[in-house]
Amino acid sequence: AAIAPAPPSETGPSASTAAGGGAIDLNSATSEQLQTLPGIGPKLAGDIIAYRERTPFRRPEDLMNVSGIGEKRFDAVKALITVGSR
Repeated sequence: AAIAPAPPSETGPSASTAAGGGAIDLNSATSEQLQTLPGIGPKLAGDIIAYRERTPFRRPEDLMNVSGIGEKRFDAVKALITVGSR
C-alpha cells in the first residue's frame, strides 16, 4: 500500500517550506503563514503585519526591528523567510 504524504499543516515549517518551493515573504504573508515559523505565535505575527504596514521590509534582517524578535529568533527563521516587493 502506498503511503500518502502528510498534509502541510502536519509537516512543520521546514518541510512545508521545502515542499512548497519557497520561503515565506514577510511583506505578503498572512498571520497563519507567519505562525508556521519557529517561535512566531499569533501576537508576533500581528506585530510583524503591523510593522510592515508602516514600513515594508527591505531585507530579512529588518525583521529584528519588530519588538520581540532578536538575533536568536531571527537566526531560527532566516533560512525560511524572504522579502518580496510590495
